[in-house]
Amino acid sequence: MKFEKDLIAGYRIHAYDTNEIILAIPSSVPTNVDESADEQSQENFYRASQSFIVTSDTLIKTWPLTDINLLDTNHLTPVHDLNPELVLLGTGRKQQFPDMQLLTTFYNQGIGVEVMDSAAACRTFNILAGEGRKVVAGIIIDH
Repeated sequence: MKFEKDLIAGYRIHAYDTNEIILAIPSSVPTNVDESADEQSQENFYRASQSFIVTSDTLIKTWPLTDINLLDTNHLTPVHDLNPELVLLGTGRKQQFPDMQLLTTFYNQGIGVEVMDSAAACRTFNILAGEGRKVVAGIIIDH
């Protein structure tokens, strides 16, 4: 599925399929784009073919998690370190719930956690980031 262009100021999810998610990179992030190109038409993208963590201003390209059943507290540390108000956990091709004990740290601090398949997490991330919410999405890409 491909999303229409929107006005999210930071990272946004541009398109996704089962093996790859394409993120639009904010203009504030340096890239190797030909500077002579028309600025209006420049879009910079990152193609994620492995699990990642994203906020509107941060992209952690490597999140060493390929299956929700392997989730442990070490995987959640970088998510927690981003100080979210809400966490979206994209569990791959289908929605699968992790051991809820792993999410207790978030709940005890009043941080919401939503568990959904990765496609739904991509759509939800764009909506919440577009509203200016402090959302962190941990997206699993399971091949």
